[in-house]
Amino acid sequence: MKKVLFVCTGNTCRSPMAQAIFNECAPEGFVASSAGITASDGREVSENSRLALDEIGISVDHKSEKLCKKHLEEYDYIVGITADHARVITSLFPEHKDKIFAFPVDVSDPYGGDIILYRRCRDKILDGVKKIIGALNDEK
Repeated sequence: MKKVLFVCTGNTCRSPMAQAIFNECAPEGFVASSAGITASDGREVSENSRLALDEIGISVDHKSEKLCKKHLEEYDYIVGITADHARVITSLFPEHKDKIFAFPVDVSDPYGGDIILYRRCRDKILDGVKKIIGALNDEK
């Protein structure tokens, strides 16, 4: 089983949505999880993230986790939700730079925004996840 880790800042909005969408659409043999660079362990997914995913028939059951060395060792692909996230992860864990990537679509943080902002975020994440899955299928 190949493991993908999506990483954002607090692990309550973008990366849990990416994880849930990926796991709904992933090719056989792939599974995703998520973490946050500055996350506090055990926080619930934001309500608007949950609502935005529910609207497209995807449920999310996730508690936030702070990114740590164990994640980098355990996962095959580490995907920063922004290029900045990927740069920070690479600077923290340079020995794993070959498996750290930036998400293929720019996704701004919706934290604290209304449901409309979360829907836009969800749609961008859906687009990016489709691109990642296409790349993974090309690798096979």
